[in-house]
Amino acid sequence: MKKLTLLLVPSQNHGTPLLICLSSVVSDIKDSLMQALASYVCYPQSLRAVERIPEEQRVAMMRNLLAPYEQRPWAQTNWILVRLWRGCGFGYRYTRLPHLLKTKPEDANLPSLQKPCPSLLLQRHMAELLTVDKDMAASFLNSVLNQLNWAFSEFIGMIQEIQQAAERPERNFVDTRQLKVCATCFDLSVSLLRVLEMTVTLVPEIFLDWSRPSAELLLRRLAQLLNQVLNRVTAEKNLFDRVVNLRLPGLESVDHYPILVAVTGILVRILVQLVLLIKTSFTGSTGSSRMSSVSVTMVI
Repeated sequence: MKKLTLLLVPSQNHGTPLLICLSSVVSDIKDSLMQALASYVCYPQSLRAVERIPEEQRVAMMRNLLAPYEQRPWAQTNWILVRLWRGCGFGYRYTRLPHLLKTKPEDANLPSLQKPCPSLLLQRHMAELLTVDKDMAASFLNSVLNQLNWAFSEFIGMIQEIQQAAERPERNFVDTRQLKVCATCFDLSVSLLRVLEMTVTLVPEIFLDWSRPSAELLLRRLAQLLNQVLNRVTAEKNLFDRVVNLRLPGLESVDHYPILVAVTGILVRILVQLVLLIKTSFTGSTGSSRMSSVSVTMVI
């Protein structure tokens, strides 16, 4: 008998939870259910309904959301976690991207255009789960880092093709589908960075506590990916800069701001935590001192 994964979704009419069993029967049904939950967490009223679910069931729901991304439609799962965090992250209180404020959205009622309504309660459940279950924390973070590496690499490959097409003498038009996929990979990269920021803020010991077997490896991987993003995005008149300045229809969301503030949020939280660890190390704890020095070296 196949194991059933339980997900709690509030009733749209009564705000009471409906118990939905997600099995491996039809992947389309799973996708639809994830999309439904993603919509629920975008609106304050429906999010509060989710928070009124009994605690045991809320924790079970969060545990399912923190399963490795390779085993699920991970883009929707990541989107749900991002909505639970949006409004708490560094420079992450906006409804629309700053460079798009002068343009009118096609549909202001879209879930993605709703005001931030973070859930401190569900964030607390996430922090508790990742703190207690070290194996789950390592699996979850490795899957997020894997997907970030894939999404950002795909994005860079696509903007290289777009730039080459734009520079051809015949000025061929870029396929709109390619532009859409490119923008999607960029948005996924930003969202994955925000989930990493959320994790670093709520459970910094996942990366900085050397008593955890996976901490050093996770911090090294995180530093490598952040370095890769910064190298690609910050250089003046580089590939990313040139494509952004083309202002192609379909790439409106591709800009320096969303990805740089997400990276900055991660670095700021790590540095703040390292300052606290360094202060603690002066109490004479050898382990803390080593942890701080190695962590600082890798971040720099």
